[in-house]
Amino acid sequence: MMLKKNLNARLVKLPANIELILYMIKKELKSTKLFNGLARVRLDDCYFQSNFGTLILAYLGFDERPDDLHEFYKNLIDRYSEKIKADNNVIMKCAFEVHVEIMMEKKNSMPDS
Repeated sequence: MMLKKNLNARLVKLPANIELILYMIKKELKSTKLFNGLARVRLDDCYFQSNFGTLILAYLGFDERPDDLHEFYKNLIDRYSEKIKADNNVIMKCAFEVHVEIMMEKKNSMPDS
């Protein structure tokens, strides 16, 4: 019985900066899902949508953030926001996958040294 209770325990403690980034990505995914849903029913004239993209990209070490990087980020958030549902585990998994994809983009965009 004790084993079943501990299955949701985290196996690895992430650094605080990664925890913060994942938290912001989770909030961004939920906000995007909400506002995309509102836009589908033509309630899209709202100035209150959060946009953590620039902050998240800065925290992830992107010194320069050109328009194509922001477009990549926006498309990534839009795509993953469609996958989430009202389940923290699902949202966390999507946030982690977004983080991984952004880091792969960073690696691919870096000039060969």
